[in-house]
Amino acid sequence: MKVYEIIHESNDYQTLVDDEDSTADENSLYSVGVGKVFDGDWIVPKLRIYNPKSKKPNFFSYISGSTVVDEVTCEKLQTIFEFSGELFPISCNEFNGYLLNILECVNCLDQKNCEFEKDDEGDILWVEKFAFQTTMLPESSLFKIPEAISSIFTIEGMGIRDEFKEVYEGNKMKGLKFELIWSDE
Repeated sequence: MKVYEIIHESNDYQTLVDDEDSTADENSLYSVGVGKVFDGDWIVPKLRIYNPKSKKPNFFSYISGSTVVDEVTCEKLQTIFEFSGELFPISCNEFNGYLLNILECVNCLDQKNCEFEKDDEGDILWVEKFAFQTTMLPESSLFKIPEAISSIFTIEGMGIRDEFKEVYEGNKMKGLKFELIWSDE
């Protein structure tokens, strides 16, 4: 079994930002991307592409801890997305799509075998070396952990039918890279 951190390739692909007359602030987007249910009435934000001369991805960077996909990509991955979190419509001049807010947040780190960077009070700032308890990993192939809430992780080798990384690579999707952070092999 392997766990990867999912990273947007925002230096190589288009990214999204709020349009000048966007309603994004009205959504209280601070609750998106941190493993919590969005509590409120969603107002479709107007977005624009920040770097339009870059290549178009299937996965766009927008809010830390979340991702935006076009409608075609969402359709291909809808089962995985709905099992992992909640989808919200977005509007962009170039396309319509969805923001994925990952809600599957699990305490699955093997604390004894992890290495952490901590502040003076002993609070975790970030994880230097990951280790996971395999029995605590979620059934969802997309998830978050409390110790790195703005990151998205995926599992490979659980034997589930729709593993995110496999579907992403099998469909030759673009915009993400997978950094191997732990393996039990």
